[in-house]
Amino acid sequence: MNTDGLYGLWENPLRNPRKPVAKPPSRQEQGEPQTAKADFHFLYLAPGLDVAYFFDAAKKFWQTFKVIVIHDIRVIQHVPRQYSVAITSLARSDTAQVVREQIESTFGVRVYHDPLVYDFIEDLQLTLDARAERNEPFGVPLDQQ
Repeated sequence: MNTDGLYGLWENPLRNPRKPVAKPPSRQEQGEPQTAKADFHFLYLAPGLDVAYFFDAAKKFWQTFKVIVIHDIRVIQHVPRQYSVAITSLARSDTAQVVREQIESTFGVRVYHDPLVYDFIEDLQLTLDARAERNEPFGVPLDQQ
């Protein structure tokens, strides 16, 4: 039986199977370090932080950089490995060590971690507002990363 006639105007898919498409190498595979030039930038609110830390202290920072705000670190596991990830974590001194260990144990060197540890919301707001005004999401100019 001639199967060419069954497909009419369309090509017989069995005659020319698709060739696998190579995925682009990740920044990690290319040897590039995890920096502020990440494909995804998350703002992680550590456990126990009041929503005021985001709405008051991080408002201008979010408006400038449009980071992805999360309160559950497991969300980042859904980012495909070919993309680089940066996490700015907001924590108080009593939870900062736990947050750092959680990020390191979950992601290792896969992510760039930018920890901000402040016990007073006013101090955190000064830092985040300054970063927004200078267009420095990680506290230093992007070309120095």
